[in-house]
Amino acid sequence: MKTRIFLTISVSLLLCMSILSRADVIKNSDGNQTAQINIASTGDLQGLTHEWAREYNQQHPELLVQVDLIAEPGEILKSSGQLAFIHGTELDDLTGWKMSVGREVIVPVMNTSSPYFSEIAATGVSQAGFRELFLDPAALGGTRTGKGQNNPLSLCLVHETSVINGVKKFLEINAIAGHVVLFDNDEQMLSAIRSNPEAIGFCSLSGIIDPASGRMADHIMIIPIDKNANGKLDYMENIYSDLDAFSRGVWIGKYPKDLTNDIYAVSSAQPADETQIAFLSWVLIEGQVALALNGFSELVYSEVQSKLDKFNDAGVIVPVASKAISIRNLILFILAGALLLGIMAGAMFGFGRKAKMKVLPETMDTGSFDERTVNVPGGLYYDKSHTWAFMEKDGTVKVGIDDFMQHITGPITRVEMKKPGEKVTKGELFLSLIQKGKQLKLYAPVTGTILECNDSLENNAFMLNTAPYSEGWVYRLEPANWLKEISILSMAGKYTKWLSGEFSRLKDFLAHSIQSHKLEYANVVLQDGGALRNNLLEDFGPEVWEDFQSKFIDTNK
Repeated sequence: MKTRIFLTISVSLLLCMSILSRADVIKNSDGNQTAQINIASTGDLQGLTHEWAREYNQQHPELLVQVDLIAEPGEILKSSGQLAFIHGTELDDLTGWKMSVGREVIVPVMNTSSPYFSEIAATGVSQAGFRELFLDPAALGGTRTGKGQNNPLSLCLVHETSVINGVKKFLEINAIAGHVVLFDNDEQMLSAIRSNPEAIGFCSLSGIIDPASGRMADHIMIIPIDKNANGKLDYMENIYSDLDAFSRGVWIGKYPKDLTNDIYAVSSAQPADETQIAFLSWVLIEGQVALALNGFSELVYSEVQSKLDKFNDAGVIVPVASKAISIRNLILFILAGALLLGIMAGAMFGFGRKAKMKVLPETMDTGSFDERTVNVPGGLYYDKSHTWAFMEKDGTVKVGIDDFMQHITGPITRVEMKKPGEKVTKGELFLSLIQKGKQLKLYAPVTGTILECNDSLENNAFMLNTAPYSEGWVYRLEPANWLKEISILSMAGKYTKWLSGEFSRLKDFLAHSIQSHKLEYANVVLQDGGALRNNLLEDFGPEVWEDFQSKFIDTNK
């Protein structure tokens, strides 16, 4: 955690340094401003947009940000290069460039002292269950808890258009019933829920977060949503352990889309103007604080990084127009430079680990498959796509698959690889593992250009099973965003702990897959005593491999 925080601060300072440089403008001889940004906004985002403009103008007095109100989103594209902020619900008829810069998330909440707390925390509530509640407040009476209570739940909502419309869409209802109590703001509703353990309600996510601590408000919990309505909270649905897990779960689609609404920056084409790019970059970093203050939710760290990378990938080069360096810029340059030297020193220390790769132990070949049999050697960076990356002494990066994945597939008979010269992008397809016609697609842990493919795998793909971390490497890359991307990868200790969760998720998947397909698959999955078999998917049919791709691998993207 400390390493990630350190790297996060480092990257943020470097980006801030870049933004400050980009925002400088050429001044006339009399010192007047010669550049400004005109930002348009729909009415419901006026407060947020004005807050961004005010903060940015304070930090960059040499650049003027003006905000204009637009009545119709379609007006944005009438002016070439116009930049605007709108809600995702207003994107339907728009074409052009868009980039999400924030998110509004609506959450169901309850009192942690509720008599239904334990049951609901364990099972969640389905969409149909919430709908029944809003149609009949006695639907979750005390008889469900087995305690003989018959008090109906009290239902409440924050009286905001976005919250009401999101709840109506989620529940598939046309109007909010009269028994639902409406409150003017989040604070009033939370106060009512705290004083009444029998109450539940819907409000914005930011409304239940204490801005001082960044934690959930006291005595309040998010009600888990049973998305597949099977009467229990499956491992893949359980994103409610903490706010970071929840935010990431929302981003990757584990939360109902009807209860989320992105805020977008839009334009007729991708911005190329240096002042616009500087402002948008600032919004993605420092401007995220203003989201919570205006009732919205911040983007997760990896989202911000991916969006900033897209500016770089587009080849946008922003010149520094002003040669004068402010004290603020100078301090940031010094701090960022010192931190960069520290990161480079850490990377150089990692260069000396190359020799360790040559003596890594082979993967364990046992009949069972559990946390004890998975090899996770130190010195490598691991990704949740079950791939790894290692920087060589010459600055190139080797990538491959982890031991967990080769235990899953069983003997790999063939691989489909990209070719030297092709670019791989973190989170996108970079390798297909094939076993007797069945295949799994894996995603790249880092971004870079392929310098060399491991040609040995073409004739001996089984090396991915016997030596996934040494002779079974896949590509040697020229990295493109190494320092940024390793900050969201994991070292061995953290990755090993994460794999424990993957085994739980794997067992949930297998239970569901066996039930959905053939019961005789149970004999393929388990050894005597209930342990998972090694080479887990080897004897499964292609339908299970397809399920594993979509329901296990792809959900980690």
